[in-house]
Amino acid sequence: MLQDLDGLVARRHGPHVVVSRHDEPTPPLPVAGMPGRLFVLVTAAARELLGDTLPASLLPAGPVTEIWLGADEKLARGLREELGVPVFTPRGGFIAEPGAAMFAEGGWRHGETVHFRFPVPAWESVLRGEQVTGAGVVAWQIPAGLVVRTVSSPVADALSVPVDFRFPKIVVGAGVSPDEVAELLGRLPLGPFLVVPGVTEVSTQDWQRALAGLLERDIVFSTMSTYRPFATVLRQPVAGGAQEVLDIAAAPPGWARSGERQYQRGPVRASVLPGGLLLSMGGAVAGAEAFDPAGWTLTVGSAGELVGLPLLEAAERLLDGLDPARRAVVRVRLGGDVDERGREALARCGVRSVPAPLLGGRECSGRLEPVKTFTTPVAEAAPVAEPEPVVEAEPVAEPALPAPEVAAPVVEAEPVLGGRECSDRLEPAGTLTTPVAEVAAPEPVLPDLSFAPPPIMTMSSAPVSTVSGPPEPVEPELPEPELPVAEELEPLEPEPEPEPIPEPVPEPEIPVVEELPVVEHGPLVIADRPSTSAEQTRFTAAAGEVFGEALATVNAALATWPSMRYGGEAELKADYVAVCLYLGRGEAGTAELNQAVRGGQAGGVDALVPCLVSGIRRLPTHRRAVLRQGKLGEAIERRSTPGTVLTEPGFLTASIDLAVTVPDADFDVLIWPCSARRTSDLLMNRPVDEAIFVAGARFKALAIRTADDEDPPEEDVPTAPKVAVLFRELAPGETPTGDELDDRDLAVLAKLDRVLARRRGGELRLVDDPDLITRLSTSMLEWHESATVTAAAS
Repeated sequence: MLQDLDGLVARRHGPHVVVSRHDEPTPPLPVAGMPGRLFVLVTAAARELLGDTLPASLLPAGPVTEIWLGADEKLARGLREELGVPVFTPRGGFIAEPGAAMFAEGGWRHGETVHFRFPVPAWESVLRGEQVTGAGVVAWQIPAGLVVRTVSSPVADALSVPVDFRFPKIVVGAGVSPDEVAELLGRLPLGPFLVVPGVTEVSTQDWQRALAGLLERDIVFSTMSTYRPFATVLRQPVAGGAQEVLDIAAAPPGWARSGERQYQRGPVRASVLPGGLLLSMGGAVAGAEAFDPAGWTLTVGSAGELVGLPLLEAAERLLDGLDPARRAVVRVRLGGDVDERGREALARCGVRSVPAPLLGGRECSGRLEPVKTFTTPVAEAAPVAEPEPVVEAEPVAEPALPAPEVAAPVVEAEPVLGGRECSDRLEPAGTLTTPVAEVAAPEPVLPDLSFAPPPIMTMSSAPVSTVSGPPEPVEPELPEPELPVAEELEPLEPEPEPEPIPEPVPEPEIPVVEELPVVEHGPLVIADRPSTSAEQTRFTAAAGEVFGEALATVNAALATWPSMRYGGEAELKADYVAVCLYLGRGEAGTAELNQAVRGGQAGGVDALVPCLVSGIRRLPTHRRAVLRQGKLGEAIERRSTPGTVLTEPGFLTASIDLAVTVPDADFDVLIWPCSARRTSDLLMNRPVDEAIFVAGARFKALAIRTADDEDPPEEDVPTAPKVAVLFRELAPGETPTGDELDDRDLAVLAKLDRVLARRRGGELRLVDDPDLITRLSTSMLEWHESATVTAAAS
C-alpha cells in the first residue's frame, strides 16, 4: 500500500499502481513493466470519488519519464501540469486481459504521439495506424498484431490471441484469399511474423504454399486447432517443400520432452511431425505428411523398422493417455514391419499385422485397432455402404482391373470406407481365405483414391469426431511364404477345432508381453545447494536463445525490486533465468522437467536443475495458503486419508491467488506451506501469481472437506469444487506422525478451514492458460520413508 486519501488507496501491483476504494479488490494488471514508465489504473468507483483531479501524492515517488493512465483524459491534465511528464490516456477504453498488452483500439495518446499497446513492442511502429484497407478486406489492429478479415467480419475472436513481444501475429479470418493477404502485407515493412489461422482453410498446406509464393518468403504459422496438435508452430518453405516443425506442445502424460522435436518414454521416441507423431526406436524420420487441421496420424514404426512389443505397448499407452479432443481425430497406422512377438501379440488380440493405414470416418477408441486392407477399387467399393460392425469376412471374388499388374489379392472382404463407430475393444480381423501363393503375388498398384473433405472446423467449434483422408500406400506384411502353411489354414476354418485352439496359445505367451515393459527409473534426488559458476556457464550455453529472452524479464524485475540483487550480479541472473524458463514452455518447462526428474533424469537442458534450485532459494518466502486442484476423481490427492504423505520429486507449483479455478476441476487442494517461494516479484503481472516449492517437498494430508449440497450454481459462473483436500507441508527433516494429527497439524487445519470457507463464499475467476492448468493440476506421488533414490543432480 502506498498512499491513502479520502477513502481511496493506491496499491502496488508489481511495477504498476492501482487506485481504488478501500473495499474494492485489486484488479489484475497482466502485463510487464517498462523502465521509467509507470502504468496507473484508476477503477470506476475511484474515478467517481476523484472527480477531475488525480493527486500526484497518490503515486509512488521516484524517477518517472512517462505515465500511462488507465482513466479519463480529464484526470491526466492535472498530472501533466503537476509532474511535467507525458501522460498517455486511452481513446475508447482498453483491454486489460491476460496476453492483451493493455491494448487500446483507439490508441494510447499524448499529443501527436500514439501507441496501441503497453508495453510497446518494438514491431508496433511498422503496423502503420489503426487499419490498412484493400479491395474488400481490411487489416485491423488487435493486441497481438493485425487481423486480416473481410469488411463485414467480426473482430472479437482475434482479440483473444496473446501478444508476443518478439514479432507480430497476423490473424487471418474467413473469406480471405492468399492474394488479398499478400497484397496488404506487401505494403508493410514487416520483419518476422507469425500467421495465425482464424479458420481451417488458412492452415492447409495449399493455402500456406500460395501465400509463401506470393510474398516470396517462408511462412511461419501456428497450428491453432481444437484438437491441440503436437506441432504448434510450422514453417512452410517458399520453395514449396515439406513443412518444418519449429515448436511443439508439452509432452503427453507419461512422456518427457527429448530434444527440440521429440518426446521419449524409456527407449521409445515420439518424433513430432507436421501431421502427427512417429513412434520408433530411433529409426529414420522421412516422408512426413503435411499438417491436417481436421486430424492427426500416429505412425507406429518407421519405414523398414521392426515393430515389436515395446513400440506396440508405447503406442497403446500413448493413446490411453490422450485427452478426448486428440483421441477423437487420431488415425493410427503401422509404418514398419511387425516382428514375430509383435505379430503374436496382435494375433492374440485379434488384430491383423498388415501395415496399412487406418482410414477415417470413425471415432477412435484410443487402442490399437485392426488394420484394414484393400479389396476393391474405391469406385467399386462405394456401393458397399454402411457395413454392419464387427462382421466376419466372407470370401469375395477378385474384381477385374484395367491392367494385369493391378490385380489385388483378396485378403479381407471388409469395406475400407468407414462409417461405423469404433469398438471399445480390439476387434477380430477377417479370416484369411486365400492360399499363400495368391497372397504372395506382386504388390498391387492401387488406384488414386478420392475422399470427401473432413468437416470444416472454426476456432470456436467443438472437436470433430470423424476424420476422412487418403491412405498412404504402404507395403502389406505378407504371411509366411511356405505353401504347407496355407494347406493347414484351410481346415482350421470349420468348427469345432478353432474354439479351443486360441485358449492355450495366449496363456504361455502372456509373459512375453510382460518381459518388455517400459523401463521406469526411480526419481532423481536433487541437492539443495547454490549453483556453481561452472554450472551457470553450462546452463547459459545450453539454454541458447531462450536465455536471452528470459534475461530481459529478469533485468526488469531487478530494476523494480533492488532487494532481489543480493549476491553476484552474473550468478543471480542465471539462477533467476532458470526459474523463468521453468515457469514457461519447452524443455525447461514444468511438465517436461518434472517428468524427467520422476524418471531419474535431469531434463534436456544442461545444469538447469542446480540453477533452478539456487534461483528458487533466492526468491522471497511465501507463508500463506496456496491452491492446487485435481481434475481426476481417482487422483491420489483425492484418495488421501489423514496422515497420508505425498511428494513431488521435482518442483511443485501452486497458486497464491485463491480466487481462481481451472476448468472442470473435481476437487481443491489447499496447502499450508513452509518452503514455498513467491514468483510474482520475478515474473510480474502474470494471469495468476504462483508459488514454487523446493524439490522433493512433502505434504501431509489433514482432512477432506465436502461442501453441503446447496442450490445449483448459476450458469456460466465459475464455482469451487464441492470437495477439498487439506495439506500441510512438512518441514525438512520432520518425521511424519502417521495417522495421528499433532498440534501443528490441528493449528494449520483450523487456518485452512477458514481459508476454504472464504474461497467457497467468494467469486472465482476461470484460468484458461493450458500450461498454467497443467502446473496447477498435475497429481503428486505417494511418499515412502523407505524409498531409495537412484541418481543425484549435480
